[in-house]
Amino acid sequence: MKKIVAVAILFCTTILSVFAQQYISNHYDEKKMNCHRLMWDTHTDQFGRLWFANNQGVVKFDGNNWTLYPTPNPVRNIMVNAKGQIFVTCINDFGVLDNQVGENYQYTSFRKQAEMDNNQVSGEEKVLMVGDQIFYVFKNKLVKISEQSGTLTATIIPTEISLGALSLNQSLYLNITKMGLCMVSGSAYKLVENGNLLIGKRIISTTTIDDKVIIATAFDGIFLLHQNKLISIQGNIQSFASKGLVDIAYLDNNVLAIGSLHDGVQLYRVDGLSMNMIKTLPIPSGEIYHLHTDAEKNLWIAHAKGLSHFLVNLPLRIYDNILMKGNISRIYESGSQVYIATTDGLYQLNSATPNQFSKLIEGECWDVISNQQSIWVASTNGLYQIENGTVKLVVSNEIFVKLQLGNLSKSLYAFSVNGCFRVSNAPQKIAGMDELANSVFEAKDGSLWFGTDFNGVKQIQPGKVGVELKDDLKLGKVIIRMVRDKPVFQTKENVYILDEKSFIPDQQLASILLGTLSNNFNCGDEYIVFTDKDLRLIKGDSLMVGSILYSISGRPTAVCKIGNSTWAGFEDKLYVAENEFLFTSIPRTFISSVNNSHLGEIYFINHVKEKSGMIETQSVIPEIDFTSNNLRIYLGINSLVNPEQHAYRFQINGSDWSEWKKDAFIDLNALASGKYTITIQGKNAFNQIAEPATFSCYIKSPWYLSSYAFLVYICLSIVLIYLIIYLNNKRLTSLNNELEVKVKERTTELIEEKKKSDDLLHNILPEEVALELKRKGHAEAKLYNHVSVLFTDFVGFTTISEQLSPTELVREIHENFTAFDSIIERNGLEKIKTIGDAYLAVCGLPHLTHEHAQKVVKAALEIRDYMANSDGKFQVRIGIHSGPVVAGIVGVKKYAYDIWGDTVNTAARMEQNSEAGKINISGVTYELIKQDFNCEYRGKIKAKNKGEVDMYFVGS
Repeated sequence: MKKIVAVAILFCTTILSVFAQQYISNHYDEKKMNCHRLMWDTHTDQFGRLWFANNQGVVKFDGNNWTLYPTPNPVRNIMVNAKGQIFVTCINDFGVLDNQVGENYQYTSFRKQAEMDNNQVSGEEKVLMVGDQIFYVFKNKLVKISEQSGTLTATIIPTEISLGALSLNQSLYLNITKMGLCMVSGSAYKLVENGNLLIGKRIISTTTIDDKVIIATAFDGIFLLHQNKLISIQGNIQSFASKGLVDIAYLDNNVLAIGSLHDGVQLYRVDGLSMNMIKTLPIPSGEIYHLHTDAEKNLWIAHAKGLSHFLVNLPLRIYDNILMKGNISRIYESGSQVYIATTDGLYQLNSATPNQFSKLIEGECWDVISNQQSIWVASTNGLYQIENGTVKLVVSNEIFVKLQLGNLSKSLYAFSVNGCFRVSNAPQKIAGMDELANSVFEAKDGSLWFGTDFNGVKQIQPGKVGVELKDDLKLGKVIIRMVRDKPVFQTKENVYILDEKSFIPDQQLASILLGTLSNNFNCGDEYIVFTDKDLRLIKGDSLMVGSILYSISGRPTAVCKIGNSTWAGFEDKLYVAENEFLFTSIPRTFISSVNNSHLGEIYFINHVKEKSGMIETQSVIPEIDFTSNNLRIYLGINSLVNPEQHAYRFQINGSDWSEWKKDAFIDLNALASGKYTITIQGKNAFNQIAEPATFSCYIKSPWYLSSYAFLVYICLSIVLIYLIIYLNNKRLTSLNNELEVKVKERTTELIEEKKKSDDLLHNILPEEVALELKRKGHAEAKLYNHVSVLFTDFVGFTTISEQLSPTELVREIHENFTAFDSIIERNGLEKIKTIGDAYLAVCGLPHLTHEHAQKVVKAALEIRDYMANSDGKFQVRIGIHSGPVVAGIVGVKKYAYDIWGDTVNTAARMEQNSEAGKINISGVTYELIKQDFNCEYRGKIKAKNKGEVDMYFVGS
């Protein structure tokens, strides 16, 4: 067994290495970034946020918010120091964005200070940080930025003409045109060993691998600088580099991303002094401007259509180019074989060609499982068996949707739309199970418990000990799982464990499983369940979170553990993820800005250096008028993977935390006066909770709590005392009116008695008829052309009534007819009368109802179900016919409202020709309801005085 497992793990590892895999990527355009689409350079600050050089200025991305800080000219190069100052080169300018004033970033130009004209600044110059110093590198000069008394000054240092620069180990290197690569020491230049290799070659980008620097030239290849020695890199990189490069970026594990002018981005592996291509990245545009590796070691690519973010550092890959179609419904591993059931068919991983799947079965396949050296497949076309590579349709003309192995017998259960088959030697349908089920539990007493999608739990072959079902286990969807070797029954709102005698609620499992009825996947001794909000891995009774699959957006349709990886189908895409994903650091929550109608858009965050390192603190605590006590706080988190998965919560002055929400802002409305400290906490796409951030403010007191307001309150109190004295005098006057009040009370009693008599009349007659009778003294008979008449009768009434005492008989009839009355009223029918054990009702009068037939049939179904589920003595038969009737009042004493006509007689014949527990309708009624109810045609049946009449039984 261990050998088989080892082979399977090795096999799956091989699959991961040879698949035509892709990285997960996100693409950002102008609409998403809320700025110009062209980005030219990127810098990651000490907090993990990204700063982009943009045609409109500098753009900050904090994990959720894209914030533009405009500059007078388009920015081409950018560098952010430890104080949060942003040094940029622009077209025709260079300068700094600084927010030390405590609000928004302000731009300051260095060009005039350095006495340089527009022609000397193209925007293509380089800004470098050498140690703690900032240098701007121009063609024949350096500009050094120094800070004196809080003011930044620019000092010009003349240099030889150069074709690029780089920084390494707190030293500055220039590529002098006539010398090659030199290290700058004061005003002297020291040529590095083999530095002349770069003579005449323009450096366009550098990146560092440990203590080595990779240098990319525009058209002349890639070089390596190590221990002040320059070496030319070999390998197939040189043919790609000759097409023209724009940037390089180091990813991880000796892998470089290299961007070209017009041929996109390729990944290369560095092996000593050689670089060879791994793959080409799929990018919306082949015109590349810049590459950058963020703090999470994932790749950002600026191109002609915007930005692309490739998650190259995640142990998660997508395979959407394998030979499959349709949505994935099941992933299953058996031995060394992997099967994928899709809505297009069943696929098997081709061991001879590991990057392809062979199609074994055509048509919609929903589940696959192994049992007794065979692979079984649930399909819309039937139940398939695969044995020794041969596919055989075992059960046809059935739609199978799910498969399960029995918890005791290990027999295969195949769930179809019309019931369940048990497969031992041959498939055999289980008697008594004639509906769609989703799960089964084998009890030790021999009984079978089925979880269904619509009708709760159904027990087949019950054992000796009966167990009473909870109410919510009788209806709706119920899933049965084995957890801790005990059957767990899950409904929409509860989770129960079945012991020997009863169902016991389990709150711990409920907190884990609720909300997962649709998406749950059994992976051996583990369950992986997805909710609308997150993924949960359940092993035994433990809940594990943090899976790499958190980073996938979309609806999961299949999950399977294979070896050391988890395979997941998200509709038509297949993902393979490593189970363990270790975080190298804890993310940080940011407050990007605060929007307020009184203050506008405000930025209170300053950068302060402490012994423990860089932190962000609020430099200003604003005072806000009470009339503007609504705040919107925009939030971010320095985890850049799938920002749409981020969530935030907050607390005010140390109160309880709010619920997690995915909005990247919080609204605080109608704040009372006082000081507030709002603490915000975020969590990233992997459910990793970030370090919190705080924002403080002070809401001024409203005018009604001022000293002037209290003076008004005193005056109002005096007026109130006067009113109390005045009202007391009024009370004495009111005593004189008591007699009049008593007269009114007597009058009210008379009105109430009249109301009782009116209510009694309305209970006997329809409201419209009762009003006519009171108004005219009589009610005229009326013809109603479109009604449906319902007759009910108890089967064997005479025989059963002889066995009951008069009291028991009356009580039995009263209970049934009372229930009928409730059903009739609920469905909008009018009760006409009862005659012995017969009950007559009608729909469509006195008010016209277009759906009279549907309402009568619905009421009849409820009467039938009520009688079927009651423990009374009688069985009911029901007849319905539709047509015209005449309705009116009979007699002048003991008024009785009645209906007459052939429709009534035909309805009576329908009832007489019905059967116990059945609803018999005429062909006329059938034509009215056939689109809404299932009916069984009985043929033409002879009815008394009616000849042969088309009759139908109404189904459920």
